[in-house]
Amino acid sequence: MSAVAKLRAKLPGNPDINGLDAIAAELIATPEKVRCAFVWYDVYDVREIVATGDHVPTIEVRRFEPIGDAESVPTEIREAVAAMADKRLGKQALPFEQVSPRDDEDDD
Repeated sequence: MSAVAKLRAKLPGNPDINGLDAIAAELIATPEKVRCAFVWYDVYDVREIVATGDHVPTIEVRRFEPIGDAESVPTEIREAVAAMADKRLGKQALPFEQVSPRDDEDDD
């Protein structure tokens, strides 16, 4: 779990902007698949951790649009994501298909 930023669990209720609801049956049928989506977000709040003086933003998803299974993402999107990751990291990013193992320590 990130100690730098948090993600608010609540999603938009409007089906016109919450595409996640539209694929719920697919998620249930094939939960093991890695999927991609476009996400619009903003800052819901910023909390101060008094003990450390750190400020931690909580991000709220404003819109969620599924793209599809990771292996079916169009080349143009893969290339754009790779370029953004390269810029953010200052080095060549991991290949699009490679995702890190999930961090299950918060599931207990």
